[in-house]
Amino acid sequence: MTKSPKPSNESHLLSWRIPTISEIATRAGVGIATVDRVRNNRTGVSKKTRLKVLNALDELKSINSNSSEKPLSVGILVESGISFNRTFQAGVNFASKELSNVKFVEKYLTSPAVDPVAFASEISMLIDHVDGLLLVAREHAEINRAIKRITRTGKPVICVTTDLPNSDRTAYVGEDQTSAGAAAALLLGNSIREQNGRILFVLSVPFRCQKEREQGFRHVLRTEFPNLVMDETVCSHEDSSRTYEEVRKYLKENRAPSAIYNVAGGNTGVAKALKEANLNDEVIFIGHELNENSTALLEQGVMDYIIGHRVQSEILESIDLIRGCRDGIPAANRFTETLIHTKYNCFVS
Repeated sequence: MTKSPKPSNESHLLSWRIPTISEIATRAGVGIATVDRVRNNRTGVSKKTRLKVLNALDELKSINSNSSEKPLSVGILVESGISFNRTFQAGVNFASKELSNVKFVEKYLTSPAVDPVAFASEISMLIDHVDGLLLVAREHAEINRAIKRITRTGKPVICVTTDLPNSDRTAYVGEDQTSAGAAAALLLGNSIREQNGRILFVLSVPFRCQKEREQGFRHVLRTEFPNLVMDETVCSHEDSSRTYEEVRKYLKENRAPSAIYNVAGGNTGVAKALKEANLNDEVIFIGHELNENSTALLEQGVMDYIIGHRVQSEILESIDLIRGCRDGIPAANRFTETLIHTKYNCFVS
């Protein structure tokens, strides 16, 4: 495979700022995926289309230059498993290099050892020092109340990857998680050969994204694959060691399932249990979030599919919403592309 030629002016890639991918796509008259290919200097875009995208970028940057030159402070508060926290932090580091005039105040907490009441206090304390907040959090009444108090003051709170629609958050940025779960069900349904298949379901703490994935998954099973059933549910606690123990226990006490669907963290724990039981070639295994661990599992053939999304793009989109709110521009939800990875197309940027 030959690499696509780099644009003659590499500063386009080095200085990519606001505006957003969707704004550029609209102005250039192309799709969001095309803009993303140009932005990441990937193949599959003609020279003419590439120039259209870069010209649209220049025009929009010129329009927004006055606003984007103003310093912006953004709070980052994330609760998740270790792997996702690392992925998100890498995305913030990328944004920090891209956006030299944005200051980040970051805090990452590891599930499940997070007290929701204390987390709500963290939200309230952090917002005093920033223009807006990017948030990854579980569903909880105290967290919802903390967000409501903030947004009533006019400061924006953007939920990333997992939504909190009952919190009066300013906007959600991320993939449609119900559709992501539906895609997982379609992949598994088309892969399972047994006439009557059983699926082991793995979840963790009450993140809304996991509930929505489950809803989409169950809907497709019910309507398109009635021969497949959700056999049992185990809890990963967003921890690979705990996940390993739970899945190992299940495999010892039950016959092997046709597939395992993990909507949470802990993919390496599931993989370890499958390997020990010599089932990694028999059980179809699908999960979420492409990172170094899940990429290795795909390449080894232990995992069959990963449902992913572009965390870097979601962070940049969220920052753009915060900047817009500061400048009086109403914010709206932004849904990003759901990605399906196999061992043939997995890479971590």
